[in-house]
Amino acid sequence: MLGALPPSSAAARSRAAGKTYANAASTQVLPAWTRFDLGARYTFLWPWNGKPIFVRAAIENVENFGYYLSTYSGLVAIGGPRTYLVSTTFNV
Repeated sequence: MLGALPPSSAAARSRAAGKTYANAASTQVLPAWTRFDLGARYTFLWPWNGKPIFVRAAIENVENFGYYLSTYSGLVAIGGPRTYLVSTTFNV
């Protein structure tokens, strides 16, 4: 079952947005931004039944860059700080 899956992989992603107007009158401008994320996955077999276990780790906003995520009806959402994520998926 695991033969087709690579034991490990890595990923990189960038998200970007151009300048955005924060109000209907277009008088308040939020600057453009670019955010970078990194991730990795490692796969190994459960020792008792041979089923795959996936361990994933990611870092969102690697540079800890401050940015405005979105606007809606004059409200501004601030983007998140550097965030570390770890997860495991397995079947027993």
